[in-house]
Amino acid sequence: MMDKTVSDLCTEYISSREDAVKQSTTAAYNALYRNHIQPQFSGVKVDELTKEMVTAYYKSLADAGYSDTHIHSIGILLRSTYTYGAEIYGIENVVKLAHLPRMRRKAVSVLTDEERHKVLKGDNAAALIALSMGLRIGEVCGLMAEDVADGVLTVRRTVQRIQPRKGETKVIVSQPKTEHSRRQIPIPKHIAPLLKAPADRYIIGGGTEPTEPRMIAYHWTKFCRKNGMRNINFHTLRHTFATSALEAGVDVKTLSEMLGHASTSTTMDLYCHPTMKHKKDCMDKLWRLSDE
Repeated sequence: MMDKTVSDLCTEYISSREDAVKQSTTAAYNALYRNHIQPQFSGVKVDELTKEMVTAYYKSLADAGYSDTHIHSIGILLRSTYTYGAEIYGIENVVKLAHLPRMRRKAVSVLTDEERHKVLKGDNAAALIALSMGLRIGEVCGLMAEDVADGVLTVRRTVQRIQPRKGETKVIVSQPKTEHSRRQIPIPKHIAPLLKAPADRYIIGGGTEPTEPRMIAYHWTKFCRKNGMRNINFHTLRHTFATSALEAGVDVKTLSEMLGHASTSTTMDLYCHPTMKHKKDCMDKLWRLSDE
């Protein structure tokens, strides 16, 4: 019988990946380990774990109200841990046989026409950039003067706060989320004045250090409250850009590249949900044509 516990093997796997993955990924692994793997499996030997135990654990997480995405993140870490154990120690990978809960499609929210107008006419530069170009909050924070040239914006970096270990957090600047996230986007004329900063300075805040995402989120919440808007997540601005682009006739391939997605299917599945107004317009057009 192997002496290692599941949590022991997990920490070993995470350590083995530190040089191969981004710092933020390691921090995410460690958070999942601290909050889930270690408390649940510190007393379970590696070869005592069964697929039934893992399946039951996933169900308990779902019953406790954890999101499908969060449970799948835990499942991916457990499965990767056991894949590593199978390669290094020849153990059986029972985790891959366990049943993760089905990923349910989550409805995404977009701004109403009135809310969209308020952002376009408002004084929140970060929100206006995100709505106009579909950037993620960390990408907005990471924009620098050097990223703007000849009417084109190059997304080169992202900013995020990570938790390397319990009780400690720090802000890091890194490459964008994926290889496809590093991209170029034509700059709409109405936000060109906002994308200016002295050399070697960040566009949002104008300093030599970036404004962190939670500060952007804080000011966005204040903006929503001041303008009588719903309590809207900042990422809704990206959803709205994508949906508006599709409804304006932008082809999916072009939109996918502007959003930084690896495939057009990701764009369609995650970000492009027609509004009820667009559905009604389509129905009116359909039946108007049939009456001609």
